[in-house]
Amino acid sequence: MIAKEQTKIVNRNTGQSELKYRMTKILKVNFAKDALTTIMNATWWQMSVLVSLSYILSWLIFGCLWYAENRRSHYNCLANVTDFSSAFLFSVETQSTLGFGGKHVFSSCIVGSALLVIQTLYGTVTKAVFNGLLYAWYASPRNRRHTVLFSSRAVVCERNGARVFQFQVGNMRHDSIVECHVRLQLYFPRLVDGMYQLEQFDLDVGYSNGRDRLFLLTPVVITHHITPGSPLYNLSPRDMAEMDFEIVVVLEGAVEATGLTAQALWSYTKDDVVFDHTFVSVVTTTGKENVWRTDFSHFERLQPNIVE
Repeated sequence: MIAKEQTKIVNRNTGQSELKYRMTKILKVNFAKDALTTIMNATWWQMSVLVSLSYILSWLIFGCLWYAENRRSHYNCLANVTDFSSAFLFSVETQSTLGFGGKHVFSSCIVGSALLVIQTLYGTVTKAVFNGLLYAWYASPRNRRHTVLFSSRAVVCERNGARVFQFQVGNMRHDSIVECHVRLQLYFPRLVDGMYQLEQFDLDVGYSNGRDRLFLLTPVVITHHITPGSPLYNLSPRDMAEMDFEIVVVLEGAVEATGLTAQALWSYTKDDVVFDHTFVSVVTTTGKENVWRTDFSHFERLQPNIVE
């Protein structure tokens, strides 16, 4: 019998939530009002399609208006514009301010002069809006999470006579993440009245004493102490191996180069937890060289936990 794969909340590959939302009409309206966030979350090809279609559609619409007005005025509004193709090119040249060449608007054409002003203003505003959007989209720190490493496995072991839950996080770049902090949330399904509901609990990683604040100059092992107040306290290794839980890690901080806040998501399920092991230190020195080295090739290595 093949075991059913556990439904996950966080996708490790994308670093995004896998939750699906069922929208109501009111929520859809509110979602549409927040169109800027939707655009900022677009992929590069979605952004390329959006910008390209916006310009092409506006050129076509104004091209149709130029062609219609020139025909209505019996071709006495635009010089050297005799068909839709030349009207479309005139629309592109007007909105892009490329220069008309032999095409121009006769001063006697009042509608054409008004249309020229409207399209010029529209092109100026559109260019300013898209320049701002593209800069903000390109400068967005969402790709910073790709250079923040989380260990693929977490461990449960004994430290100073108490059980702890640990995982490792590291920064691949030399520039630091300012005001970096981490939070842990435990999710697990509970059957209520024939329907599964998602329960959520906070796992303390030192919020009261500042241990949740990280300085990622070197890889750091994050520790949650399984005390009587922890949701994991009454769970044995066998219980954790049979329980469909997911521990979601949220790491946040400001990117040093831009000052913008970046967020990285990761998660651990029962299949990712190793018992009675610890992480191997990745920061070492030979003693012959006056330098410390971080060896990320050992980032995933574990060793048996030795209890003294």
